[in-house]
Amino acid sequence: MASSFLKQCGLVVNSAKCVTWSIRAQPRQKNTVVEDVRYTINGSEIPALMRDDTLKYLVKTSDLCKLDICVRAHFRKWLALPRDTSVAYIHAAVVDEGLGVPCLRLNIPLQRLNRLRNISEDFNSFEPDDEYTLKQKSVCQDRLRVVEESLKSKTDVSRYLWDKLAKSYDSVNEKMRASNKL
Repeated sequence: MASSFLKQCGLVVNSAKCVTWSIRAQPRQKNTVVEDVRYTINGSEIPALMRDDTLKYLVKTSDLCKLDICVRAHFRKWLALPRDTSVAYIHAAVVDEGLGVPCLRLNIPLQRLNRLRNISEDFNSFEPDDEYTLKQKSVCQDRLRVVEESLKSKTDVSRYLWDKLAKSYDSVNEKMRASNKL
């Protein structure tokens, strides 16, 4: 049903890249269970993920950068902003005099890292992280590395964007001073 709707929208589902994950609530036991429910798309069966299976993190940093570029281009168009509008202005928080548009390149790895930290705290409070969790945390931390520093929290991301915004204002002021317009 979903694939036929998507087809009407001009989208085709690639069943080779799909998985299902069916979670059923058990109210009496006050928990949930993962069920082995199979679905098909265009005659191809979609594998079901079970509790111990791992899901490959498909989104790459380059994909997130491309999405950010697309989002910024649309915001520039919708708000009639000049092409040379600072990237930092678009992504900086509103309280920092930016537009507050989330930077996917930084926010998605940070959210994943926070989820992994929370899982570690909730389930492994007395045991060290397993190899998979350590590797995934390392991948997220690598993706949060920017030229100047390694970002570790939402506050770090906000400060980084504010610093970039302040530097872009300084650059504009210097150019205006140089042309005797300020």
